[in-house]
Amino acid sequence: MTSQSWVADKAATMLKKDPTIGAVKILKELQEEHHVTLDYNTVWKGKQKAATSLYGSWEESFRMLYNYKAEIELRSPGSIVEIDTTTSEGEVHFSKLFIAFKPCIDGFLNGCRPYISIDSTHLNGKWKGQLAVVTALDGHNWMFPVAYGFIESENGENWAWFMNQVKKAIGDPPVLAVCTDACKGLENAVKKVFPQAEQRECFRHMWHNFQKYFHGDVFGRLWPAARAYRAEEYQHHMTKVFEASEKAYPYLRDYHNLSFVIHQLNAKTRGLGHLKAKASADWSGEVKNDNKGDERHVVKTLTHECTCLQWQHTGKPCDHALAFINVLQARNFVNMEDYVHEYYSVSRFRAAYEGVIEPLTDKNQWPHVDTGFVLRPPIPKGKKKGAGRTRKQRMKSWWEGGSRKGSLNKCNKCGDVGHREAGCPQNGTKKRKSMGKKNPSPWFDVSVSNVIPSTPTKSKNVATCSSPGAVTRSQAASQASPGAVTRSQATSEAATPPPKSPAKGKKKKMTPKRKKLSDL
Repeated sequence: MTSQSWVADKAATMLKKDPTIGAVKILKELQEEHHVTLDYNTVWKGKQKAATSLYGSWEESFRMLYNYKAEIELRSPGSIVEIDTTTSEGEVHFSKLFIAFKPCIDGFLNGCRPYISIDSTHLNGKWKGQLAVVTALDGHNWMFPVAYGFIESENGENWAWFMNQVKKAIGDPPVLAVCTDACKGLENAVKKVFPQAEQRECFRHMWHNFQKYFHGDVFGRLWPAARAYRAEEYQHHMTKVFEASEKAYPYLRDYHNLSFVIHQLNAKTRGLGHLKAKASADWSGEVKNDNKGDERHVVKTLTHECTCLQWQHTGKPCDHALAFINVLQARNFVNMEDYVHEYYSVSRFRAAYEGVIEPLTDKNQWPHVDTGFVLRPPIPKGKKKGAGRTRKQRMKSWWEGGSRKGSLNKCNKCGDVGHREAGCPQNGTKKRKSMGKKNPSPWFDVSVSNVIPSTPTKSKNVATCSSPGAVTRSQAASQASPGAVTRSQATSEAATPPPKSPAKGKKKKMTPKRKKLSDL
């Protein structure tokens, strides 16, 4: 048995226990357990061979897609499974996939609020596509899976195809709210497929995009503005934001124009001592907030209304309504369940999860589908794969706590991040300094103290005169005396106009820079 075959057998055993194990860990475990010396390439190829024997090859997985679709439709009738293909040079290639299980569709329609959120994330495997997901919210505010799929990239065409499949699954509800991020292709697809739906934008994405251009504590008022239920409160906070920068309103207008529950409510009634409720009738009352002076709100339990408007928006009683209902409960007039929207009821919660997603058999037992063609892997797009192993972990954005220093390498010698063991300062080498982050949009530089658009200015290190022409490195080096000449020095020297010839009889003067270079 060759070393690669032996490694493949051992790797197969490890992969059965941990499918995510990497070649480096397999290498270390084999060397420690069997006291052998192995090459990394041998272990990597052995792992690929073991993975192919366990899970099938890359090409075979796409050929089995239509059989997988037939198996889902057989075990879970009513599920939506759609496969999109593209043809190139007479061959059919995989393009997109959409899956919505019947229990998830029924659970959303029967047990969840008419609200869905849509987003996607990059895939880091062999195919550099996108995993798109549709989620809802149940009566407990838990995320409820509705559908998922795979698309090539986040563009308008792919999102339009994906949203059409969503409509095929859930239909066209009379009342629907759709929340997305700031992806314009997705926003346009939602408007086209669900024109009557209320479209919303994720505040977290909007806030972190906003932070790139606007700095200052006053802009933190966007948070209470987003949580406001009354127009007066919303307008109060937004006025402060717009007064701090005249660019805030145009930016939001142009780029972000979308802008068991009974136990929880009973628990909230224990912390409402600052609210004093007075009943004018068994269904109407006045609630005063001692912490806010003379602020008073009117609560009407028959119509589930409060003048703060929170009850009308959320379907759950606000603090003012809870204070009044608490008074009525003390008189044995009402039950808390009578004032919560049906979406938060136990019956709706059970309806969301009463369906069962049937398990599937192994691929050898799937129905065989004769499509008349062989489905090939996706057509590779973009630049070629770079050297080294493929990244397995997603790169975090700056607002998620990720940074260039913290998201790269960790030294095995000193434990610091930002360099490898070969470049450790303890070896006598110097760490390369970070160049820093560039302004994501050079034309937009706004802060509390600077509300006027900034004008791009030239750097001090850039020559202000026109360059006489292209200068090669050898030409730049020949102009200087023997010694090291940096690229910036050569560029600066090339950009300087040649000095005028001195008059006869006068001693030639050298510029300070040339004199400095000649002294090297």
